[in-house]
Amino acid sequence: RLNRIGRQGGTAIVETGDGWFDATQDNVTELLKQHKLTVNHTLSKAGDRGTSVHSALEAWGETRVIPDPEFYPEEERGYVVGLVKFLNDLNLSTRPKLEMETMVGSAEHGFAGRYDLAVTLNECAFVTNVTPVRGETRENFPKGRYLLDLKTSAGVYDSHMIQLEAYEAA
Repeated sequence: RLNRIGRQGGTAIVETGDGWFDATQDNVTELLKQHKLTVNHTLSKAGDRGTSVHSALEAWGETRVIPDPEFYPEEERGYVVGLVKFLNDLNLSTRPKLEMETMVGSAEHGFAGRYDLAVTLNECAFVTNVTPVRGETRENFPKGRYLLDLKTSAGVYDSHMIQLEAYEAA
């Protein structure tokens, strides 16, 4: 993942044309810093995005008011739009009580964490899933109880499933 971010930074510098032809092994890091394209810059933006979308979910949980994507920075709006579609698809506003931001842990296995939302669906639901890689898809969720953890990454990774399984076990 970090190599991919580094390659994306290098590609972006080539696209700007700003100083790339003077790049050497000694100054390429400085060019990446100038353009805020280092791994740390990229991870920081991703962290800010994740925090912002999580805050939108938490505010919705407290008020049941659907967040307005227009109140978020442009680079975060698409993620808030995805959250809004998800909340509307599940019609969670009608639920009297939701488990949100619940801390769980296992003393036996030495871990703890916090899942974002637990919801029980009394009937089947078709949910809009929006990802930068796959675009918008509709998925069928059968009735049952679900632990949910909001992600703003480019894809769905095995580690996400393992994380939720650990929360369930805890």
